[in-house]
Amino acid sequence: MAIPSFFQGTVRYKSVPAVTDVQAIIDNFRTEALALPSGEAWIEGPTGTFQTPTNSAGQYFKMTLTRVSATRLSAQMTDHVGRTITKTFDIPGAGSTVDIYVSGRHVIFAVLGNNEGLWWAILDLDPLPQNAHDRVACGHASRDSAGTITSWNTRNATLHGPSSPYNYTVTNALAFLAPEAGGDNIVPIQESIAGAFILQPVWIGIVGTANGFLRGRVPHIVALSTSIGAGNEKSIPLDETVTATFKVLPFPTDLSNSAFRLAARRS
Repeated sequence: MAIPSFFQGTVRYKSVPAVTDVQAIIDNFRTEALALPSGEAWIEGPTGTFQTPTNSAGQYFKMTLTRVSATRLSAQMTDHVGRTITKTFDIPGAGSTVDIYVSGRHVIFAVLGNNEGLWWAILDLDPLPQNAHDRVACGHASRDSAGTITSWNTRNATLHGPSSPYNYTVTNALAFLAPEAGGDNIVPIQESIAGAFILQPVWIGIVGTANGFLRGRVPHIVALSTSIGAGNEKSIPLDETVTATFKVLPFPTDLSNSAFRLAARRS
């Protein structure tokens, strides 16, 4: 059994302590993104702009990071078609540890001091060909472009992709999806009958329509129960011989509506 395509490739992880200025996030991201192996490393453009490597279907996204203030970072995503979206997040004025996860297909900034952050990704469409559709870039953050807090969870999020035709409403939204165990408390299926944690990928789907649609899987992220607190780490096999460590993200903080935790691969 081979490692699934959505968990293939290198992930670099860095936990940056005592961040009091978001410029440190930009600088550390740059170091990690450019240090990925050949073919997976991001491409640096004008100041603050970075681009994922182009995949076999010609897909990529650019991310422009802007220091709005010492405590606010703005991130604009532009997909390979030229559609854009801008999100922001804050760090506490007193400073915080910030975890950075980056591969050739995704990036996550997780602020541990206030549970804010951001993620952008190119979805993996396997088993369909990667060019089956072009709406592969999406993500979310704690705040909108104006800095207003965005309320969301893993069950009813409006996960934005770049603009038109990405103008999803709450009733026709992109949401995280994961297989569930029923009963009074709905939780993601995360363990085998033998008690070992299993690889539970997270899908992005369109919900709120007569027929839902799956868009693809988020690379290097798994679903875990809300009973597992932020910051906890779990070892999960990728195949019979390779095991990876996943760290529970501090966001989203709204765990209502049968939400589940997101955990990011860090090794």
